[in-house]
Formats: sequence, C-alpha cells, structure tokens
Amino acid sequence: MKLLLVYANPNPESVGHTLRDAFLRGARAGGHSIQEVDLYAEGFNPVLSAAEEHGQKTPEAERYQNMIREAQCLVFIFPVWWFRAPAILEGWFDRVFTSGFAFHYKPVTKTFGIPVGLLKGKKAVAVSTYGSPGWVMRFLFFSLPWRRLKYGVLKICGLGPLIHFPCYSAPYASDAQKEKWAQKLEALARSLK
Repeated sequence: MKLLLVYANPNPESVGHTLRDAFLRGARAGGHSIQEVDLYAEGFNPVLSAAEEHGQKTPEAERYQNMIREAQCLVFIFPVWWFRAPAILEGWFDRVFTSGFAFHYKPVTKTFGIPVGLLKGKKAVAVSTYGSPGWVMRFLFFSLPWRRLKYGVLKICGLGPLIHFPCYSAPYASDAQKEKWAQKLEALARSLK
C-alpha cells in the first residue's frame, strides 16, 4: 500500500514519537511505501488565510493534496489536547482538506447543502495518545475526541474504513505498556491491506 503518515507531536521524547517509529518499522516490514509529514519539524503554519478561505490554493496545500491523492491510506499520529488534536493538525485539516478537494456540498435547498466526501476509497488510521484513562474517555466523555475526528472530518471527506488506535493514560504508562503498544502498532502497520 501507499501510505501517508501525518505526525503532529513536538516532543521527541513522547510516547507518540515511539509509536511513530513503531508504525514506520511495521509499514516498511510489510512492504508498504510510505511518505511522512512531520508538521512540527516542517514548521507548518496552521493558520488559514483569508485568501485560502475564499478558495485560493497555496503551493504548500497543493503539495499535501498531491500526497493524499497518491496515498491509499492516511495515518495520523497525535496527542489529544483539550479533547482534540493539536492546533497544528487541526490547521492542516483546515488548509488541506478543502472544499473541491476533500468534499463538496450537494445542494438540498437554495440555502443548504450536505457535504459529500471526495476521498472515497482511502483508508485512515488514527493513533492518538491521551492523558486520561480509557474509562474516563469512553464513559464520561463518550469518546468525544475520536468521534469528533471520525464524524466531523474523516467520514465527511469519504475516508474509510477507519481504524482508531488509542493509547490511554500515556504520560503514566510503564515501559512495558509502551512496548506493548509499539508492538501492536507495528503489527497493525505491517498487516495493512
């Protein structure tokens, strides 16, 4: 498979960094070709300009869109902060998943349209680290960060099937737990079809 990995974590000592390395090992071992985007290392500017909001495409956004066109599977690795991905990844979605590329509106009435995804046929994997325990996220907050990304971005743009690989209580995880996550994620990356 052709994979595009979008990584959004500024800390090279983070669990996310370990997971990224594990995913890359697994993908290469599985014979997949992979392009990687490290948003912090690239100094990506997440701020959508007024010109972009009015439909002007930048060379930077076009480069990422071309990478997406070539990919069969999009992989996102990021921490969850304030019930969402870091602003740099949220801004990447704003600037890259644009109308006419990732979705378009199908008119329903003169003043209302529904979004129709244009990225059909592409899978997506979201690997997210959380500070909270899984039971807190699932039972008290109804998996809000994942549901928001799944339904508010990925499905709207037509991506699917979708795989979520959550790592809860990441700041408190033992070395054994981190290794277990890394092994599972490496196996997942190797087995993608």
